[in-house]
Amino acid sequence: MRSGLLVAAMLCLATAVPAEVSAPDVQRTYDLWIRNGTVIDGTGQPRFKADVLVTGDTIDYVGKVDSQAVHAHRILDAAGKIVSPGFIDAHSHGEPLSESFANFLNQGITTVVLGQDGATAGFESDTAPKSLAEWLRRVDERRSETNIAALSGFGTLRTLAGVGVAPVPTDSQLAAMQQLLRGDLAAGAFGMSFGLEYSPDRFSQPAEGQALGAIVGEYGGVVMSHMRSEDTDKIGRSIDELLKIPAHVHVSHIKIVAGHQPSEAQAVLDQLARARTGGHEVTADVYPYLASSSDFVFLYPDWAKSRTDYDVAVRDRRAELEAHIRKRVAERNGPEAILITGGRYAGKTAADLAKQLGQPFEKVIIDELGYGGPEQAHFLMSAAVQDQFITADDISISTDGGPGSHHPRSYGSFIKVLEDYVGPAPKMTLERAIYKMSGLTARTVGIQDRGVIAAGRKADLLVLAPKGWQSRASWLQPQRQPTGIEWIVVNGQMAYQNGRADSHRYGRVLRKTYNRPYSSTYRAPYAPATLIRGATILTGTGQRIDGGDLLLVGGRVEAIGHNLAPPEGAVVIDAQGRWVTPGLIDIHSHVGVVGTPDTDGNSDGNEATSPITSNVWVEHSIWPQDPGFEKALEGGVTTLQILPGSSNLVGGRSIVVKNVAATSYQQMKFPGAAVGLKLACGENPKRTYGEHGQAPSTRMGNIAVLRQAFADAQEYRQQMHKQQATPPRRDLKLETLAGVLDGEIRVQMHCYRADEMMTMLDVADEFGFHIAAFHHAVEAYKIADQLAAKGVCAALWSDWWGFKMEAYDGIQENLPMVDYPANGCAVVHSDSADTGQRLNQEAAKAMARGERAGLHIPPERAIRWLTFNSAKALGLEDRIGSLEPGKMADVVLWNRSPFSVYALADEVFIDGAPVFDRAHPSNRPRSDFMLGQAASEALP
Repeated sequence: MRSGLLVAAMLCLATAVPAEVSAPDVQRTYDLWIRNGTVIDGTGQPRFKADVLVTGDTIDYVGKVDSQAVHAHRILDAAGKIVSPGFIDAHSHGEPLSESFANFLNQGITTVVLGQDGATAGFESDTAPKSLAEWLRRVDERRSETNIAALSGFGTLRTLAGVGVAPVPTDSQLAAMQQLLRGDLAAGAFGMSFGLEYSPDRFSQPAEGQALGAIVGEYGGVVMSHMRSEDTDKIGRSIDELLKIPAHVHVSHIKIVAGHQPSEAQAVLDQLARARTGGHEVTADVYPYLASSSDFVFLYPDWAKSRTDYDVAVRDRRAELEAHIRKRVAERNGPEAILITGGRYAGKTAADLAKQLGQPFEKVIIDELGYGGPEQAHFLMSAAVQDQFITADDISISTDGGPGSHHPRSYGSFIKVLEDYVGPAPKMTLERAIYKMSGLTARTVGIQDRGVIAAGRKADLLVLAPKGWQSRASWLQPQRQPTGIEWIVVNGQMAYQNGRADSHRYGRVLRKTYNRPYSSTYRAPYAPATLIRGATILTGTGQRIDGGDLLLVGGRVEAIGHNLAPPEGAVVIDAQGRWVTPGLIDIHSHVGVVGTPDTDGNSDGNEATSPITSNVWVEHSIWPQDPGFEKALEGGVTTLQILPGSSNLVGGRSIVVKNVAATSYQQMKFPGAAVGLKLACGENPKRTYGEHGQAPSTRMGNIAVLRQAFADAQEYRQQMHKQQATPPRRDLKLETLAGVLDGEIRVQMHCYRADEMMTMLDVADEFGFHIAAFHHAVEAYKIADQLAAKGVCAALWSDWWGFKMEAYDGIQENLPMVDYPANGCAVVHSDSADTGQRLNQEAAKAMARGERAGLHIPPERAIRWLTFNSAKALGLEDRIGSLEPGKMADVVLWNRSPFSVYALADEVFIDGAPVFDRAHPSNRPRSDFMLGQAASEALP
């Protein structure tokens, strides 16, 4: 049975590998060439001899090469060595904002999965972020030695929603948890974790976990769980609880506490196999040690687990507490199984210490060691049981470790598996072991571009010295570094060599892009390392750097400052006298749906057949060949939000696209960007439908129809989230509105008048959603303080006014006045293909008018109207909108200050790739529609 399951998993994983390129491109110089190695590719398939060629952060070719024809900037000779994918740790702990993850990297781990045991990563620190999205952005800026994948923690959701340790949340608290979870998933979380043996998770009831897990299942994520109990007599029931969740479920660090017989492990494996046979996807991970890192709290009864309750129990119920500890320790292999690993008693067991002090161990724990005690290891597992888990199908390898830990698993788990479990049967083959440490884990977590060596996958690679593996970490020397690894490559960069990690951090934040209909197929173009030297740089963070350098590596901003050294083979651009900014972002564009030329045949922006058309998706109207895209690119626009028109109260879903040449909108779709929904108030919808004798025909009618739509969505959402045999019929209109209520879909609102904006803020409060931005907000200056307090952006023209009644109070100082309050978020937008070519000039006009009104807006602040604030309105400020290390390298090089009427974009980069060069016409995109015009321009 086991081998059959493994073959099926391998075939599934192997079919996902992109097809091998038939031959390397000998006309180019690759960044990295690993030659003469034996490749074990992470699929479980047999090893083979091959070279690996890498460009940037991506594997370009795997196979045989002509060594005389291929060229590379760096060559690693792997003769006699194993080339494998970087290992992926399924269960890790730590805070990359303040801790080094070198302990993971040193054992070959290139990706860790954080947010375990019900605790969202980053939320236990003194400077906890406002959201997982913010924490991911911070980590992206700082970087880490390894890539970071994150989970949303169930316990953290309980805390943030105000549930705490209550056994059952209120309806409003459960709705808040669901909204927070959807926000985390939209931000890129790979799923959710439980810590059901810890507080506050252990106070929850299974129904609550099922309600949250169902959302993860809806998204296609994974639910990882520290079981409610891992004791030998309770593990089966704990797994049954997990299996009731309608999602891919995963048993964290699977073990059987106080289990001694192989039959106990087999019973658990059979339980998981039956679930799979029944169609439930279930996996697990395991670490190769027989002791867990723990504290004494696990020994206490429920009435003494908190520090306060413990102190009361010691004072008032001491005899009862001692009896409980004595019984609990006996169930967990006795005091001989508790090893002190930290503090002055390190190296002694609880039994040793009791004998030394002449006291029963329960008294030693209470009187000598204290509430939690020092670092300790609890030897609760047997090799006969755990060995079966380590070699079993669908169980990947983990550390359950973190930086600075006193448990050797944090420093040696993966090398220990190679050291102890690879060999002739009944041990594993090396291919199988590497599969369980890479490809299997990638498939389990949902990491699609790593874990396997194949063309198109990211270049996280190890070069291993066969049979040189020693984990070396021990209980008293837990932080010793393992041996047997020659080189480690992370995202195409040399991260480890000569027995030590590089001082640079090459890891990235990984975000889950959920497999939804019409999902993004965008792939960043080839991006050579590029150094832009000597420019005036406006970072988008409010900073100006004169004579500064900007280094782009692997499609990301690598560094910014002065006198930066280019990597070997980098393109160096002399930018003295020129200016550099982030790529401009147009958050209100109709390019592609109101085409250029604007004819009836190209006008697909308004589905003006019903006031509520939340069922339509504007992407299904986009014409990627619209010349408006390339004209916007010439004006420095690298990202656009394409919106439907404003004839309807609810016009439909928007789409965010990268401004790259493509034949389908999926190839342009910004991966992982939150969906938007276009709403409108005021004249447009009341005129459109009033003229046809239907509601709405007044402003009060607008609000009435819109409120009823959201009320219907509330009811639909409640029905969809219930556990019932027959869910309600799918309704595409209400599905989108329910997504707004869940916080998954961002509201982008056409609204001119201040009074109507205030009304819509009340509607948003009534139904519990947030308005990301008011668009065309001509009167936003009248309520600038209120917008700033609510965290709502205003997307504005600089000077369109008076063209209809709503626009009569438009003033040219609108942008600087909205920008003025603390937390003000002013955005320049286009709304037309013409304005979209010169957003920088629109900002310059508003700067000038603000200056005359006494509102001095320097260039380093004004650029935010076109970049960072725009990204904030889209929920993408953690990825684009500013030039900060780790962010996407969307960059514009201007011939002079972008706020000059004479400014032109000389070069434009998207994800570090040159996509427009004014000096070289061959390096400009040209749509099919414009080909004939280009030919006529060339005629004499």
